[in-house]
Amino acid sequence: MGNPKPKGICDGCGKSPRTLTQIESGQWICVTCLREIRGPQRPKHLATPEQIATLRKQGFDVSDDLPKAEYRRLTTMITLRSRSVPFNSSATLEELEELEYRNYINHRSVNLAGVSHNNRDGTNRQQIIRRCSAGELLRLKAEDDNPVYPNAVAVIRLNGEQLGYLHSEEAEEVRKGSQEGWLYAAIINKILDDGVKGHYLGVGLILVYARSTADTAIIKEHIANLIRKYQEAH
Repeated sequence: MGNPKPKGICDGCGKSPRTLTQIESGQWICVTCLREIRGPQRPKHLATPEQIATLRKQGFDVSDDLPKAEYRRLTTMITLRSRSVPFNSSATLEELEELEYRNYINHRSVNLAGVSHNNRDGTNRQQIIRRCSAGELLRLKAEDDNPVYPNAVAVIRLNGEQLGYLHSEEAEEVRKGSQEGWLYAAIINKILDDGVKGHYLGVGLILVYARSTADTAIIKEHIANLIRKYQEAH
C-alpha cells in the first residue's frame, strides 16, 4: 500500500479530512470506510485507450482524444480494406457503412456431409474426393428432387462431379439466402484424412457468401485470395 494522505471529505463516511491510501491495484481508498476514490472518468464520446491502441497497431496516427464516431469510421475502413473494397479515405462514416452494406462479403468454415455415400449415377464420392485438393472452387446446387431431404444443397466440382452435401443448417441458410438475393460459393479448405486404413476421407469447406449488390470484381478478388491462401497452405 501507498503512504496515507489526508485530502478532502470522504463521500462514504463523511470524515474530514479523509485519509487515502493506495492499494496494489493502484486505486486509492479511504482508510476509514475503504471506499474507492475514483479519478476523473473518460468522457463517453471518446474512444477507449484500448481502441486507440488497436488503431495505432493498424498504422493509424490517432490522438488520445479520438472521438468514438471517428473510431467507428476508421474501423469500417479496416473492414473494407480486408474485403478488398475500394473506398475514399475522406468519406464519412455513413458513406463507408453504406459501401460496406452494399459490398458485404464474408466466409466461414463448414464440413461436407454425405462423403461416404455414392452418387445417384453410381460414382464413388471417396474416389472423387481423392482427386480434389485444397483451394479448389466448388458450386452449390439446390437439389429439389432429393428423396431424403427436400432442402438438400449438393456440393459439386466445376466438372460436374458431386462430393456430397451441405449439412442441413447451412443448406437451409443457402436456400433462404438465395431467395433473398445472397450469392454463395464454396472452396475446399482441406481434405480430412486421419491416416487410419478403412476410414473415410472428409472435406473441410469455406462457405463464401455475399450480397447480390456487391461488385462482381470484389467478389472475384475475395474468392481468388481465398483460393490462393488455401493452395499455398497445402
